Amino acid sequence: MSDGQGHHDEVVFDGELWVIEGSGNFATMHSATPKTGGWSTPLNVDAALAGGLVHFFVDGTDLYLAINSAGTNYIYKYDSLAPAWDKVDEDAPPNKYDPTLFKVDGTYVFAQAPWDGTKQYILQWSGGTLDGTFFDTTHNMITEGAYGSNPWVDMWPIGFTDAEGTSYLFYTSERNPNDASSEIDGNIWYLTVDWDVADDHYTYIQEAIDAATSTTINVAAGTYREYLHITTDGLTIEGAGIDVSIIDLDGLTPYWHYPGNKSYASRAGVLISGYGSADEIVEDVTFRGFTVKNAGLNPPITATGTHTGSDNETTVLTDSAATWAPNALVGQWVHNYGDRDTDYSHPRSYGQITANTAITVTVASLSGGVDNDWDNGDSYIITSYESFYDGWGDGQEDIPGIAIANGKNILIQYCKAENNGKYGISAGMARLTTGLKQSENVTIDNSVALDNADNGISVGRHTGTVTITNNTATNNGSPHTADPTREYQGVGIQVTGSNGSNVISGTISGNTVHDSGYIGILLSKWVDGVTVENNVVTGHNRDQDGAGIFFYYSGNADRSKNVLVRNNTVTGNIRGIVAYYASFSTIEGNTITTDSGSFPQGQAAIKIDNAHNITVKDNDLSSLDGLGMELTDDLTGILLTRCVSLAQDGGLYDPSMLRVDPSTGKEGKRDAEELWLARSTILATGQNMAKLKERMSELMEDMRQWAEVKELARFYRQMVDTREMIEEEIEVLSLRRAFPGHCRLCPI
Repeated sequence: MSDGQGHHDEVVFDGELWVIEGSGNFATMHSATPKTGGWSTPLNVDAALAGGLVHFFVDGTDLYLAINSAGTNYIYKYDSLAPAWDKVDEDAPPNKYDPTLFKVDGTYVFAQAPWDGTKQYILQWSGGTLDGTFFDTTHNMITEGAYGSNPWVDMWPIGFTDAEGTSYLFYTSERNPNDASSEIDGNIWYLTVDWDVADDHYTYIQEAIDAATSTTINVAAGTYREYLHITTDGLTIEGAGIDVSIIDLDGLTPYWHYPGNKSYASRAGVLISGYGSADEIVEDVTFRGFTVKNAGLNPPITATGTHTGSDNETTVLTDSAATWAPNALVGQWVHNYGDRDTDYSHPRSYGQITANTAITVTVASLSGGVDNDWDNGDSYIITSYESFYDGWGDGQEDIPGIAIANGKNILIQYCKAENNGKYGISAGMARLTTGLKQSENVTIDNSVALDNADNGISVGRHTGTVTITNNTATNNGSPHTADPTREYQGVGIQVTGSNGSNVISGTISGNTVHDSGYIGILLSKWVDGVTVENNVVTGHNRDQDGAGIFFYYSGNADRSKNVLVRNNTVTGNIRGIVAYYASFSTIEGNTITTDSGSFPQGQAAIKIDNAHNITVKDNDLSSLDGLGMELTDDLTGILLTRCVSLAQDGGLYDPSMLRVDPSTGKEGKRDAEELWLARSTILATGQNMAKLKERMSELMEDMRQWAEVKELARFYRQMVDTREMIEEEIEVLSLRRAFPGHCRLCPI
């Protein structure tokens, strides 16, 4: 070969070492004894070629070349009889450079790394045969050579299949694995080619989302360090499963998904949103099979400390303990966390740094707080980005794990949201380019919300049907920072409608909710037609106002109505089930125990407060450390039927287990007490009758006890008579409550 050949390749084929150089017409030589000579005469590949890049490919008894020359891709096959190189196919790609040919599970893959003047990336063609139609197929992506607006170089791909049949693609890349917004010096990377090569392959999930139309994106097992924004209708993003496909956001810089929009609702680890689309709502999206964790955790913070200067400073922060390099902080942002309302409605005042000395920071002005100045002792945080917000004061930004903003017909399934700075999984509304728009018809199924700073699953400002089924919400919530009289915040599952024209309905079923900071399942505001059934709700006794299941609209019972709370196991909570300012609802067939934890005992298993037309029936109340039921304030149309109440010691009935607030009124109080007593007496009678029958059966085996059997039989007949009498009385009481203007003892 001639001197000075830069591009070359080598391979062993048919017991010989083959060499090709990549200048001129390309030339090949081969030898069975390369160390001692015996090289063949150089064989030009094609006189029409004018140099370029080349790689061999051995396919059993066949030898091929992958060539890029003068901007065109070529495949050649060696003909040993001629001998000659026969052209198989050619194609002009988007851009030139770096060809390689290999095989993946019977499919041929021709990959190359085009350079478009800004970035270099890797794409490929694939097919079942190497013939003149190979390049007729559309090429697909392998790597992007960029993330968002930051480009880099992915180059020199080499395909390889090992003896076990696993295929790999090696390449050189400037990609920074820890921060996609910057690049590093080139390193050798490899991909295991385990995807369908007929599909596009991407390094980053977001790049695949941005390139997709209505389709499915399959995400392989692995850990991905990127925030996601999904805006395409009809898109399914399918991970490999919980704790298999992991989106870990620890240490990353959070950002606004909506450019120029400072709504905190526009941030999430994974945000599904219609922002910027024609109707500004995203529809028919499925997000399935992921763990999303640590949103907002350990964001890059430049400095923290305390203002040691004078009060009422409007532009200058002083920290006598600081040792900053002069003007090294210019352009960054300082946040005054001492300047906020006691109810935390204002996050903080902040401003961009215009100058700094070793111990001072100067801003043009502070805004967004209460006083918008510095007072001695105010705490501060300096960040390289503007949007830092830590409402709980725990050092973690308040960012949900998975959030739906302005979404319709959205499914979140088989996902886990863990240790995120706000909600685990949420749906609601966010600011748009014009106005606001609520989410609609959201389904959250078979998912896990674990250790999040606020609610586990939260569907707010929603309209239409919501379906929350078969999920687990565990240990969600944080110490309550906004209200010093409270202990914890955080709800396992919460749903809220939007307004009178956009109420929420649907099903909350089959979920397991335990150890939330505040309440297990909460229905609040504009609820009409929600069924809460077959859930297990336990351990809500960390906050003095804790409860298992709570539904309400404060001040207006007609805005929380037609709620069915049925067949739930509600155990170990301060309060069991609470209907507060609610109406036309039923609490039925639930098993309830209470546990006040470290708080004073005495709360109710079922509490009806400022409600009307509530039916309570067939509930099993046991192991209580407070009341069975509590009826308070303005109540009408309350029907209590077959309520089972057992005292702490396991006794049959304790009349002190019912408390009716005096404000209920004399008639309402008397009716409630009489119904409670009558129904519970029937229960006690029935249980005693069962015990008597059991004892009689034992005694009848011994005829010497016949006298005692006769006495027990007499008691049994009396109980039957008593039960029939009580049932008649209950019928009268129930009718009287339904028609309060009639005589208490007269037929209607």
